[in-house]
Amino acid sequence: MNVRIAAAVTCAALALAACSAPDAQETPEATLTATETEQAEPAPTETAEPTLAEEIAAQWPDEDWAPAESPALTMTAEEREELVMELAGEDPSAFTDVDLLGAGTDDEQTALAFAALADIAGAIPRVGRDAILVSMLLDSGETLENGDVFTADDAAAMLEYGWGICTDVEGGMDYAEAFGTRFVEALGLTFSAAFETDESATAEAERAATAALLGAMLAHLQCPQYADVATDALATMGEGQ
Repeated sequence: MNVRIAAAVTCAALALAACSAPDAQETPEATLTATETEQAEPAPTETAEPTLAEEIAAQWPDEDWAPAESPALTMTAEEREELVMELAGEDPSAFTDVDLLGAGTDDEQTALAFAALADIAGAIPRVGRDAILVSMLLDSGETLENGDVFTADDAAAMLEYGWGICTDVEGGMDYAEAFGTRFVEALGLTFSAAFETDESATAEAERAATAALLGAMLAHLQCPQYADVATDALATMGEGQ
């Protein structure tokens, strides 16, 4: 074979082999390109945990729970405090320091203090209003006369009694009339409790009376849209009106 032909064939064979074999230079380039692509992708962002208020809003978008099933009743004292501070930006002690059981029927200052809370209640969701009320009863250190502490059942009864006033007014009844009717009923329960002779019956009657009384006096925090008329009703409740 001609030397030049042999050399040409050899070169052609080598060139063909080079085309069919993997290029040793391609792998680092491919790896580099993949690495650059990975680095160009944004780092995954951490999803913020939903707040307590957001979780409740997702579960109850219409805020249509029955008073005795309020989310505020199943929270711990710490969770209620966290919720109130989150929603209202307030120190919960502003609510829990109100002397609920020391309020007399002719205590205008107490009535005005309760009415002032409606400014905050009117600016936050229903669960926040419930949390304020429940905290004022359960987390304030208030007790019955015999020293017993209040329970979630007592707080549920308070919410139900106050909500009854709200629904009566929503149905067209005058607030003063709705409040007056319920307040007189609550006073009747208080008087009945005083005549109980059995200790356990007395405690049960006192719980029912306290829940009803506070429910009536604090109803305007559950429906703050009636705060103005509620203030007038509270201020005059000791005047027989």
